[in-house]
Amino acid sequence: MSKRFAFLILISFAAGLLSGCGNDTELHNDEHTEYTDAVKLTEESIKQIGLRTEITSLKPLSGFMSIPAKVLADQDKEAYVGSLIQGRVSKVFVKAGDYVKKGDELMQVEGLEVGVIKAAYLTAKASLEYLKQNYERQKSLIEQNAGSQKSFNEARAEYEKALAEYTAEDKKIHSIGLDDDDIINETRDEHTSGTLPVKA
Repeated sequence: MSKRFAFLILISFAAGLLSGCGNDTELHNDEHTEYTDAVKLTEESIKQIGLRTEITSLKPLSGFMSIPAKVLADQDKEAYVGSLIQGRVSKVFVKAGDYVKKGDELMQVEGLEVGVIKAAYLTAKASLEYLKQNYERQKSLIEQNAGSQKSFNEARAEYEKALAEYTAEDKKIHSIGLDDDDIINETRDEHTSGTLPVKA
């Protein structure tokens, strides 16, 4: 039985070898399809039209191109400056493209509203200084038992009201870009102008 089994294995092996050695009937088509839209030129046609061909290569671009374009500033380095009050620009101290830093004066704006705001600030400041002195005098009299409580209470109320008005006017001048020194320096000229410096 083992001979018969070995014989069957041998025949199966031989059959496998013979089947692998058969002709491959699959044909490979070596033809390539041509483009139907291609244009073929003869040597004579190429010479007549002056067609030249060249092998492409990497090299620096020479010459120039004229292309319509618009140059814009870097949006991250550009700022629009405006004023919170109405007026007209009377002076401009910088040109487009100039480098400016924080605090540089860019222009001056003139307007009636500027003068009104400055005058209200100066009035509130003067009133505060006067009423503060009166309040401190009344406080000193009360401490010495020489003044009346009613006068002290009135002086304190007027002082606190003046302080609130001054604080409001002070915030207003700061909101339009002025500070106390700007107005104090200006009052040395004996008038309050309606000009506002616009700063970066």
